[in-house]
Amino acid sequence: VGEFRAAGLTVAQLESIVNSSYARMAPEVNCNITLTDTAGYGIFVMGEVEEPGRLTITGPTTAARALALAGGHRLAEADLSKCILLSLDVVSGEATAQYVDLEAVLKRGDISRDAFLGPNDVLVVPSKRIVEMDRWVDQYIAKLLLFRGVGGNVSYRLN
Repeated sequence: VGEFRAAGLTVAQLESIVNSSYARMAPEVNCNITLTDTAGYGIFVMGEVEEPGRLTITGPTTAARALALAGGHRLAEADLSKCILLSLDVVSGEATAQYVDLEAVLKRGDISRDAFLGPNDVLVVPSKRIVEMDRWVDQYIAKLLLFRGVGGNVSYRLN
């Protein structure tokens, strides 16, 4: 019968595909599939977090839990009210992006705003606007002035 791709399928869906394939060759064969363990899946947390990168998850997790697993947010830099969750449905290939207000979740206890993460989802914790402006000033103005040698002289006469 060959190999079967199981990624993104439920146990019932995979069982149906396997039984349909065997029905052509041996109609009396009925396969029962039992999931005993999973290898887990990866999610990614990036931006203003202490430990950005890939996290291996073995069960359902929320954006707030993913943030905690990434070591938490950088207090002075992170804008928790404008986090972005990027998702890709592996079966349909459809990509989505949604805002997640983790400030409402963590500071006000509004768990209705917490989103569940799926396989290969990306949670982006953006910088506060003032941090972005500070980085821009540092990169384009402060360094430019240092390397171009801006200076001045003051002189006066004593009579």
